[in-house]
Amino acid sequence: MKSVTFIVILMLCDITFGLEVLRKREKRMFELHTEKNKHTEMSEYTERKVVGYYTNWSQYRTATVGGWPSKFTPERIDAKLFDVLNFAFVTFDDTYEVKEYEWNDNVMIPQLVSLKSHNPNLKVCVSIGGWNFNANAKTKHLFHDMAATSVSRKRFIKSAIQFARKYNMDGIDIDWEYPGNELQGGHPTDFLNFNCLVKEFREFVEIDSKEENKEPLLITVAAPAGIQNIQNIDVETVSKYIDWFNLMTYDLHGAWDNITGPHTALYSTDGLSVNDCVSEYLKSGVPSHKLVLGLAHYARGWTVNNNTTEHKMGEEASGPSECGRCTGENGYLAKYEIDEIIPKNNIFFDDTSKTLFGYFDNKFYTFDDKETFKMKVEYAKEKSLGGVMMWSVDLDKDFVNTKYVRSVLASD
Repeated sequence: MKSVTFIVILMLCDITFGLEVLRKREKRMFELHTEKNKHTEMSEYTERKVVGYYTNWSQYRTATVGGWPSKFTPERIDAKLFDVLNFAFVTFDDTYEVKEYEWNDNVMIPQLVSLKSHNPNLKVCVSIGGWNFNANAKTKHLFHDMAATSVSRKRFIKSAIQFARKYNMDGIDIDWEYPGNELQGGHPTDFLNFNCLVKEFREFVEIDSKEENKEPLLITVAAPAGIQNIQNIDVETVSKYIDWFNLMTYDLHGAWDNITGPHTALYSTDGLSVNDCVSEYLKSGVPSHKLVLGLAHYARGWTVNNNTTEHKMGEEASGPSECGRCTGENGYLAKYEIDEIIPKNNIFFDDTSKTLFGYFDNKFYTFDDKETFKMKVEYAKEKSLGGVMMWSVDLDKDFVNTKYVRSVLASD
């Protein structure tokens, strides 16, 4: 009996030793891979950058507000204002093949890429997924399913790279909303599988770069702002394989809440703000230059229950405000639509969130303007972030806010 016990102990020791060796080997491989990435990362992208998303559905808008036609196609973009433009969105199916979504994406994407003739330093990336893709019952499980096995990941990655190269694009933006979120088709296993996805993405991108004799494609991730969704991702590990996170620091509140609140809060008392978001990523070990702060060129709106002539943050609401003439979505209006419908004397600064709110009748809206954008940009500079991201370029009339944001970002 003693000899059997001794043998068992020896076996357990061997197993323990073997696991420790594997852990050390895996850690060393990870360190070597990370060291390699330091040499392949494009140096200019450690500088502050302006990233803009172009939406392929903005072509269907019809109204004109204040002389600004809301119908928007890529040739209207002032390319010199941006360092990176993301084409939103393309899709994939249960074969994990990346493909165009709109009927004319094969025309729109080359139009966006052609803007590089006006700005040779511009990078154009394709964004895969998006909110509607991850909210639709027919497609919301696909990111989870794809990331679950090495075979499906490989198929997706190779297809995404082929898609980007087909259109002479410079990178791939992964817009999975959100790993681990079971309401959005996620699962707890996404935590580790997302690591595998971005690690393998980096490996295939490096192989592709050598085969094509071109710069490696950029890999970016559209990343959540809510603490729980952030914690569902191993953001420190993911950050080692991607170029940066595009932080979706907007839609922090909206008509899905039964009370009004700042949708782009810089600070807050409820844990939903730019500062809470950025602090969580930094605390989790993400380098500051790999965080790009999201800015919104739109408002969120509510229909409030109070019919008085004055309104405030925190009022009870019965649902979204009516849609704008251009954006056509309840509770969602471009800033230029807000300028048309809300009298200036009904717009106020909220000192807690450092955002604006405005109202008329029983409609309530929260949004940003130049001054509150400036506060966010100064925050990004103070925290040594990698720049700012705009959602979306087609909502900024005459690019007034983008021009201002860029000037503030560039100033010392």
